[in-house]
Amino acid sequence: MSTTPAPELLQQFHEFLNRHLVVLGGSYQHIDVHGNGISPPRLFTYSGFAMEFGGITVFATAGHVIQEIDERLTRTDIDVHGFLLGDYFSASPHRLDSISFDYEAAYRHYVFDKTKGDDFGFVVLTPIEQLRLRENNIVPVREINWSKQPDLDDFDAYLMLGVPDEAVTSSRKIDVIGRTILGSAETVMMSLKDVRCTDNKWLSGGIGTMGSLESIKGMSGGPIVGVKETPEGVQYWVIAIQSWWDKQAKQTYACPLRYCGPKMLAALQQINVQR
Repeated sequence: MSTTPAPELLQQFHEFLNRHLVVLGGSYQHIDVHGNGISPPRLFTYSGFAMEFGGITVFATAGHVIQEIDERLTRTDIDVHGFLLGDYFSASPHRLDSISFDYEAAYRHYVFDKTKGDDFGFVVLTPIEQLRLRENNIVPVREINWSKQPDLDDFDAYLMLGVPDEAVTSSRKIDVIGRTILGSAETVMMSLKDVRCTDNKWLSGGIGTMGSLESIKGMSGGPIVGVKETPEGVQYWVIAIQSWWDKQAKQTYACPLRYCGPKMLAALQQINVQR
């Protein structure tokens, strides 16, 4: 965009992009050798977004997110349970309760190698979970969006979306009819500047204003969007998956979807072959 949009237009665009966002959460509790809880249950959340490959919708996120969850599941000093999908961030959700999610039974795939710029993964959703996302106006990012997009230098603006830890309450909520709500989470959208690709494939960008936030921790796995004004109007493409950041330099690093999208598609196709 040649000029900075008015705040109200930027807010409307933020709400529009929220239609892709999904949060994966759950609870964990420290336990003793007998399996008894020795600490209050605590909520954890991870940013991500819906993607579609050949009609199959997945929860896409950073590879280190899935690795961290899987490692937590193998620990003997904590009990991890009650996985949920928060899918109520679109401008017009039909419900505000979270989806119960059997993470441990779901097929998942991830790659995480910071030295090579690899940090991507996905969790396959069941047909019922996919249906519930659609019913709540969540729109998956489709292949045409990430496979056919302008060159990185051609975008007019770059935006990063996600749910930082500071924007999430520390406990679950139960509504008046007993449905579980994944705390109180708010999405955040930040502008990026001087966006480029590094020698080892990372997409790098300087973080603009962070408002009242002290950290973007928790936004890993969220989408980075490139925006461009075209003859058909303003269009956007999801160009990368947020990975990590340099707090001191206020610089974020992400895995470009042009690079990892085909690898995610190949991994999902391999699943279908094996089945």
